[in-house]
Amino acid sequence: MSKQTVDLVVKNGKIVTSYDIFEGGVAIDEGKIVLVAKDSLLPNADNVVDAKGNFILPGIVDVHVHVQDPGFPQRDDFEWASKAAAAGGVTTFMDMPTNVPPTTTVKAFNEKKELAEKNSIVDFALWGAPDPDNLENLKKLAEAGAVGFKGFMTKSVILKGLDTGTLLETFKVVKETGRFISVHAENGEIIALYTEKLKKAGRKDYKAIAEARPKIAELEATSRAVLMAKEAGNKLYIVHMSTPDALPFVVNARKEGYEIYAETCPHYLFFTKEDHDKLGGAGIMFPPLRDKEDVSGLWEAVRDGRISVISSDHSPCTLEEKNREVWDVIAGATGIETMLRVILSEGVNKGRITLNRLVQVMAETPARFFGVYPRKGVIQVGSDGDLTIVDLKAEEKITIDKLHYKAKYTPFEGYTLKGKPIVTIVRGEIVAKDGEIYGKPGYGQFIPYQEYKPSV
Repeated sequence: MSKQTVDLVVKNGKIVTSYDIFEGGVAIDEGKIVLVAKDSLLPNADNVVDAKGNFILPGIVDVHVHVQDPGFPQRDDFEWASKAAAAGGVTTFMDMPTNVPPTTTVKAFNEKKELAEKNSIVDFALWGAPDPDNLENLKKLAEAGAVGFKGFMTKSVILKGLDTGTLLETFKVVKETGRFISVHAENGEIIALYTEKLKKAGRKDYKAIAEARPKIAELEATSRAVLMAKEAGNKLYIVHMSTPDALPFVVNARKEGYEIYAETCPHYLFFTKEDHDKLGGAGIMFPPLRDKEDVSGLWEAVRDGRISVISSDHSPCTLEEKNREVWDVIAGATGIETMLRVILSEGVNKGRITLNRLVQVMAETPARFFGVYPRKGVIQVGSDGDLTIVDLKAEEKITIDKLHYKAKYTPFEGYTLKGKPIVTIVRGEIVAKDGEIYGKPGYGQFIPYQEYKPSV
């Protein structure tokens, strides 16, 4: 550190890593962390943030976000999504390829990258997707910086579903890239059968959604994806797991030496299928909500390491799309702004997980898995100056008028949560504070995948 005065100092806080909590602060200069130390050792700074005894976390990394722009800007776009991210303590998000055109080519990848660079106020990375008719594009997308690839084992409006044969071939090509492929693991044939039965029976209640997509659909698809990944030898990431019953397939494969992991999302850690009728269209997401026992089992799995990552699966729809008759509702929930609050409230403040474990599943591990570590996900010298300061004692009722979503709904409407982000810092710049947005569109940077090679 050559300068006597740095750009920003955050002091008077409790720094949280994946293994420790200690009092001190952070100095940031030219976007990078230059010192982590006790307050008395911190340099002078042009700007000083007093953490007021609150906890200083590495900036939250949300690896599963559907901005849906280009294609569906009426649902969301990079400016709105990144504002919600900033207000929610998320400093880096990774956008899924389910936009129009889908991110199956380098051309589409670069067009979306340019759009995000112009409009995002926080940093971002991009996923690619397989085109079953041209799997070689996966290698080109990897070269362009894609952090991984997303595939569907069910029908998708945007992406072509992967039947078992195509899944295996896709996995083999993905292995050559060294990236993860994430899969939406549900069996489409089971879902189609039960959906048709329920429609014929005249069911129009929201709970019918959970019955149309039973656990067995998720279990079968998860087991098949794991089996194909073991055959191909690729890295596999099961997104939005809704039931711990699917975990043995993942955990047993990992014990055998395969790189196969699972994530879950805040809505699966909070709601049950008994909430479907109360939530209405806002509670329809796929897989659907499950039982009370699934919620508690997922928390146990987050705590003991069987689940590796918590992400938002932020996937907004318009109010019109959410207010349709049950079978016509477009699935997807807003979540990037409330994600950290839910985990602080239901996880840390209720003693289900520690702050250290939160840092592991929401910052460090996501950054490691998807090629942005140690630039992101950790508080250490040389890393980007991304910090999220949280107040564990702050209680607030969630209302849509206080959130920054373009889509004006949240499944958490009316619920009081304890614990919230109060300052979000990206590369040394305050982008959100106390719910107010300070970041400007175009500040966010594209973060390409980079293999981590630790120094010896």
